[in-house]
Parts: sequence; structure tokens; C-alpha cells
Amino acid sequence: MPGKRRNLVRGFGPICVALLAVVSACSGDERVVANADTALSVEPLAQGFVAAAAPDSIVAAGGLHLDGSKATIGSSVWKWRTESATWSALPHLPDNLLAVGVASVGANTFVVARDCTSFPEATDLASDCHRTVVVRLVDGSWTVVEPPHDVVNPVSSIGLVGQVGQRYLLLELSGSPTAFFAVFDVQTSKWSTVPRPELPAEQMMTGLCFSDGHILGYATGIVSSPEVTSDAVSLVALDEHLQWSKVLTPGKVKFPRNNSSSLCAADSLILQTTADEMTVLFVDSNDEPALRAIPPPAPIEALPGPGVPPLGTIDRQIVSVPRDGKEQLSSLGSLSSGNPILGLSDTARAYVLYDVGSDKMPAVQLVGD
Repeated sequence: MPGKRRNLVRGFGPICVALLAVVSACSGDERVVANADTALSVEPLAQGFVAAAAPDSIVAAGGLHLDGSKATIGSSVWKWRTESATWSALPHLPDNLLAVGVASVGANTFVVARDCTSFPEATDLASDCHRTVVVRLVDGSWTVVEPPHDVVNPVSSIGLVGQVGQRYLLLELSGSPTAFFAVFDVQTSKWSTVPRPELPAEQMMTGLCFSDGHILGYATGIVSSPEVTSDAVSLVALDEHLQWSKVLTPGKVKFPRNNSSSLCAADSLILQTTADEMTVLFVDSNDEPALRAIPPPAPIEALPGPGVPPLGTIDRQIVSVPRDGKEQLSSLGSLSSGNPILGLSDTARAYVLYDVGSDKMPAVQLVGD
């Protein structure tokens, strides 16, 4: 059931948690949420819901039901299955948990949320809903997966939520000079951290995506030397063993215009720097970047998605990053009628979600192969 009505619109900022710079693994405390039950979700997803693609499915949760300046926390969780092309209800979240991320790790479904339970008169999400809660669906009930305080506690922010391989849940962290992700291992039920990649001193991570079971990111900055000062873009990947690749800094790559004109895939990123210039960075087996200039027929408009999005459009044609070293954008078909609100992909499939009304579940278009 939905949570109590609150004025929660103001201060919808990042989740506040803290990270102490440690890299050793710690056991987490896991318990069934006291006020959770097995009742299935009834209400449709609310505005600003979070979603993630899994093999042959999509999991979506939460959002805010808005009524002017008032809002109700959405507690619904739904799963869309490719085989039936329909949404099915999962148990709703405990009251007062505001979902901010969702991930499927193997057979495990996780929701990362802010806990607003202690603030019945909450008016500001950033200050009143500051505690991060991670829950996992186990036997029809949501179970808290409690990170130890020496890994996560209320000081820093959480960004992207996703998975690496079929084993690790990752939460992007900020505010620590050494740690980049908090990690939950579904096989050992232990928490740990991943250190920050060793980027050049003049660069900072700008774009990041979870794609095909691992992570790609790019960093931008001004690299200076006695001879020249110039833009620089670096590419880095995190593999299924939680190891960072060598940081690759190819030459002659301009800053991307912004994340909304960049696309992400398993082993490559598109960085569109101007309306008529686009560079694709491929990573091959030797960890060396291969640069390809692909003049797009028109500027890419990325579909909203977590981090650097996987899908974009050109004149209502759905496109993705070229695969297997191809020289052209991959065309996945045309947009359906309606308002596209989200683009998602997993290792084999891509999906576009459409808004069809506030009282209905999103329509889903399966695109590509």
C-alpha cells in the first residue's frame, strides 16, 4: 500500500550515506522488514519510478504520486516478462521506503531506497529521508540487507545502482577520496568496497553506465603540459571480478556535449561532441582503444536511462552503439506512438517504455534482435 501523503517534492536530492575508506570485506546483517507482508502491488508505478533490465524481464519500483505540491510515496513493484509481454505484480515495498534504485543480480531482486519511516511529517527528502536501506525479495517478503557502518553510513551520496556479472550488487558512492562503489556479494552475503580508478590528476569521472554485466565509464578534464593544454577524455572499465582496466586516454577526442548525447554498450561508448561529429571508443582484447569517427545523419537524442543511456533516437529511429567493431550505428527500429520515458537494455535485449497515463502501467516495446 502507498505511504502517507507528504510534502516531499522539495529537496529531492541525492541519498545521503557515508563511506569510510576501507576495502576489506565485511558481513552484513539481513532481516525481514518488520512491517512488510506478502501483499502484492496494486497501484501502477508512480512518476519517477526506477527500473532495470534483467535477462528477459524488467523490474520497476516506486516513484512519487504527485498532487500539486503534495506527494505520496509509491510502494509498488512490478516485473515485465518478455515471454508473456505483460506486467505482473511483486510484493509492495514497506511503507515509507522511497525507491531510488533497483537491480536484478542473478535470481535476486534488490531495491535501494530512502527510509522516511522516522519522519511522519517529512518535508525535505534530502534531510528527512537520509538513511539508505537496501532490501532483497526473499520468499515473498522484503528482507533488509544491512551494510556495516564501516562500509556505508549517512555522510556521502549514492548515485547509480546496478550489478556486475551474476554475483555483485553495486552502489555508486561519492564523498570518499578512495572508494567508488559499495558492493554486496550475493554468494557470500558480505559487503565490501571498490576503490576509485587511478585517473589522471586533471580528470574526473563524468559518465558511467552498467552494461552487459560490467561497467564502463569516461572521465574528462584539462590535461596540461609545458607544451600544450588540451581537452582529454579517458575510458575505463570494471570487470566481473571487480578489477578496473587500464585507464585509456586516446588522443584527439573532444569533450562530449553532455551525457544526453552519449550512448553506452558492452565494450564501447559513443561521445557526440558536436551536431556533426561523433566518436566511438572501442575497447579490444589488448586494452587498447580504437577510435572511429561516425558522422551521424542528425544529432542523437538519448532516451532517458540510468547513467549514460544505452538507447537514443534519430528522427524517431531507435539507435544504439555499434557492436563488433561495426562502422555504423545499430538501428533497432522505429519508436511506437506515445511518449517514450525510458530506454533499457541487458545482454541480449533492449526495451523502450512509454507513458500511457498516470493510472496505467507503462507500455513496453521490445526492440532489436
